[in-house]
Amino acid sequence: MSHGWPLNSDAWQVELKLFADAGYRAIAHDRRGHGRSSQTYEGNDMDT
Repeated sequence: MSHGWPLNSDAWQVELKLFADAGYRAIAHDRRGHGRSSQTYEGNDMDT
C-alpha cells in the first residue's frame, strides 16, 4: 500500500489489520522522505 503526501505508512494501519485478520499479507511502505524512511534533501521528486 502506498500513502499519499504528506502521510506515511501508518495511514494504512486499519486496513493492514483487516487484511491480516482475513489471512492475507499486506505491505505498506514509507515513501522517500516520509515516515521512517531516511529524510533526504535530494531525490524527492517523482523521477527519482
